[in-house]
Amino acid sequence: MATTEFTRRFFMLDGAALGVGASWLALTGKANAQMPGSDFGANPETGPDGFPRQNPKLVEETVGASHGKFDRVKELVTAYPELAKSSWDWGFGDWEAPIDAASHVGNREIALFLIEHGARPTVFTFAMLGQLDVVKALLTAQPEQRNMIGPHGFNLLHHAKVGGDAAVSVKNYLVEIGEKEAVPSNIPQETIDALLGQYMVEGAGSPQFEVLVNRFGLAVQGAGGVPRTFRPLPDGSLHPVGAPSVRFQFEIAEGKGTGATVIMGSEKFRAIRKS
Repeated sequence: MATTEFTRRFFMLDGAALGVGASWLALTGKANAQMPGSDFGANPETGPDGFPRQNPKLVEETVGASHGKFDRVKELVTAYPELAKSSWDWGFGDWEAPIDAASHVGNREIALFLIEHGARPTVFTFAMLGQLDVVKALLTAQPEQRNMIGPHGFNLLHHAKVGGDAAVSVKNYLVEIGEKEAVPSNIPQETIDALLGQYMVEGAGSPQFEVLVNRFGLAVQGAGGVPRTFRPLPDGSLHPVGAPSVRFQFEIAEGKGTGATVIMGSEKFRAIRKS
């Protein structure tokens, strides 16, 4: 049996049992069929991108939209309810769910909508919503959680502040117990100027990452990825925001970066500056 014929039969015969067949066939009558609520094309022979997992493009868009585009969030989550509890890695393990995005920007409307549709609120969400009893209960039971950070390095106090008037009680409580909003240290301009450029892992044939400046400061960007802002560490190394265990230890000679040792968990590799 040809692969194409098998694929068609799989969706026709087994799709109903999986809960996707009938609706998918209805959507893919043409080669250029579109998924509802999306501008991304679907392949009628193989199914949507990532099938049987969620379409990664839709996950990324949902997380991005949850920072402030309520109409788009409603459209996406109505079409695909499981997107409400999806999660996206912006780089180096800086995972963010739609509820995380709404929480750290203080978008109460989107957060409540997502919760109603199956999202799993975190203590950061409760801090933003002003749920003092929930925050107190957690920090009383586990005081060490005061030092916990959420996606992109935002802590509890940040979430309480963006919650506005509704979260004043949470903000005041966190300040009373000594919580301080994390303020990233500035990276000296001479260091920024020295490190800008492309870097290639030793033995590879093309650059693997670039050090550049975005609107938040010095950042690292891998091929096909998005820039991740650097934060300095006491030992002089840098880490991408939201991933404090990842270390970039740069070497600088005569005012110019020459290479870096990158540590990711148990992995360590060398990168040489190429431009």
